[in-house]
Amino acid sequence: MQNRVFYYPVSFSPRLRSNCRFSITLKTFRRDVYRHTTGKERLFGQTLLDPPLPLKFDIPSKLLASGSAETCLQHVSIVLKHVETRVLETVVLYAIQLFGESQGRTFELQANAEDVELHLMEESKGWTTRVPTKSIDVSVKECSICIEDLSDVDEESIVLHDCSHVFHKVCLLQWIWSKSSCPLCRHPIYCRKPKP
Repeated sequence: MQNRVFYYPVSFSPRLRSNCRFSITLKTFRRDVYRHTTGKERLFGQTLLDPPLPLKFDIPSKLLASGSAETCLQHVSIVLKHVETRVLETVVLYAIQLFGESQGRTFELQANAEDVELHLMEESKGWTTRVPTKSIDVSVKECSICIEDLSDVDEESIVLHDCSHVFHKVCLLQWIWSKSSCPLCRHPIYCRKPKP
């Protein structure tokens, strides 16, 4: 089991204040993925573990300009006391990176974020699975979410287990942040019942 935090920017705009403003909606998921020895992955499903958590905070531009993750983390942890430190650390590193990319200009960011509890079942470690009778259509050459070529070597692809539709991994993960069905056929993506 691995935990990872991912961000999907929704809007990024300049701000004429001395603080950078962040508005992030954080969702916590359990994601079940099977990885074949070839490296190809099948998404079995995901479960929302907690209700979405809105994170709204400002970071003074002078703190971001210092590049000190520790100082920024101290500032953010005062405002977001209820958020795990490992999540706050990724928020701060992301904020410092964005401040550098904006060349020191203040900004306002709206983003979706996910804290993923990844359950990876690897064939190389003894896991096996039975592929559904509907096999993958090898004639599919593009991701139906972004309409870009699936054979691009820089983009990983992932297969939905039940319907065997193939997408760019990044595209599908952004899609299932807010939807729980296949983008192509609307077949429901398996979800475990959350613990009471």
